[in-house]
Amino acid sequence: MRVVDAEGYPEPRDALALHWASYMEFALPGVHWIPVPNLGKGVVEFSDAWQLDGLILSGGNDIGENSLRDITERLLLEYFTESGKPVLGICRGLQLLHTNLGGKLEKCDEVTHVAAQHEVNITEDPSGTHWAGKRLVNSFHRYGIRVENLQPSLHALATTHDGWVEAVRLDNRAVLGLMWHPERDVSYSLEDRGVIQWLFGYGGRV
Repeated sequence: MRVVDAEGYPEPRDALALHWASYMEFALPGVHWIPVPNLGKGVVEFSDAWQLDGLILSGGNDIGENSLRDITERLLLEYFTESGKPVLGICRGLQLLHTNLGGKLEKCDEVTHVAAQHEVNITEDPSGTHWAGKRLVNSFHRYGIRVENLQPSLHALATTHDGWVEAVRLDNRAVLGLMWHPERDVSYSLEDRGVIQWLFGYGGRV
């Protein structure tokens, strides 16, 4: 979850945008899910106690902005990846996939990438669900990954015309990253739902 300051209160708080509830019902109906608190080193034990079998790394907070969230998510990412459990990274989550492997982020043009829409070209569809093609997506990130600087074990599935990475898959793992926010669309994408259901094995798909 995002770490935020609540007006009038001194302590930082974990927060998850309310539209995640409606998006989860759309994308993975009937799935039981919980927000994971930023626990730091105790988060793997938390995950085991709740028997979590899939992970979504949501957006918000630049990497390096809050060390507790960074530690929490890196531990979860490594644990779920090593366990062969599916991971979906949204925006910051994709950035985490790259930086956790030693990659660096670069500053994006804020006119194009902050609270804007731009075209992406989805060149590969690992799910076979008609996800590939050109489309407009939302964009809410100040930092991104240039195609030529993407870590070798990550495979670019979508890019922009000016060379930014917009979707990736980790080689030989059920790990997918999207730089856009499917949960923020006014009308949810059926194509995104298809690839997310494929990733999590929803309805028997693997």
